[in-house]
Amino acid sequence: MAKETNGIYISRDDIAPGEDKAMYNDFFKKYLDLGDFIGVKGFVFRTRTGEITVQVKELTMLAKSLRPLPSVKTDEDGNVHDAFGDPEQRYRMRYVDLIVNPGVKETFLKRARIFDAMRKCFNEAGYIEVDTPVLQAIPGGAAARPFETHHNALDTPFYLRIANETLPQAPHRWRVQRRVRVQPQLPATRVWTARTTRSSP
Repeated sequence: MAKETNGIYISRDDIAPGEDKAMYNDFFKKYLDLGDFIGVKGFVFRTRTGEITVQVKELTMLAKSLRPLPSVKTDEDGNVHDAFGDPEQRYRMRYVDLIVNPGVKETFLKRARIFDAMRKCFNEAGYIEVDTPVLQAIPGGAAARPFETHHNALDTPFYLRIANETLPQAPHRWRVQRRVRVQPQLPATRVWTARTTRSSP
């Protein structure tokens, strides 16, 4: 897989061309921290080692990191130190996992490509994609005790869906002969069902 990251080159005279060097001395050297999101404008060039680099002419803060990111280090032998690898923390802090572990991003990209390929296949075959709700007004489909929550705007209790196959069975009332259900994790279940005209109840 090709390398997706490029370097940037920042010079004091480029981002602070006048007499006022506050952009470099204060903003760049004092206020930028590991994990901040910045936007840069400039031109692209290749270094002597052949790396594609952006020479920055304008620097903008996009989002400030309130807490420092884990500093993952890799030595010359390829050993990773201070890795963000605790399963509990990785699932609770997915945003950190995506930033510091490059392999996680590739997993998300592969998942998106798989669903895109499935969607294209079913669409070409004449199927319709239907989203089914996760929260239901009436729990059903299994004997498990449902998770209950309250919708403040509607002042109505709702229940977390237990059985994923209950709502996708609704297209049978519309005389559907072909349907395919893909079951991702929450918050939605995607259903592909053949085009048809709804019949009378």
